[in-house]
Amino acid sequence: MTPTSESLSKNVSLLRASASKHAIVGVVVSSVALVAATMLSGYFLFGEVSLEAFINAQKTNAVLWVLD
Repeated sequence: MTPTSESLSKNVSLLRASASKHAIVGVVVSSVALVAATMLSGYFLFGEVSLEAFINAQKTNAVLWVLD
């Protein structure tokens, strides 16, 4: 293997590792945002933060369906 191909191989593997970490962070951030939006919606619609309000907000709010 030539020095150029070795460095290229290292750069490609580095880019792949970074992309995976960013993708994971993006999924975590979007999941947290969805849960927070559902909890806020449940609080505004039913006046409480509970599992029942969470489920009912998911059932009745079309905007949350789009976010899902």
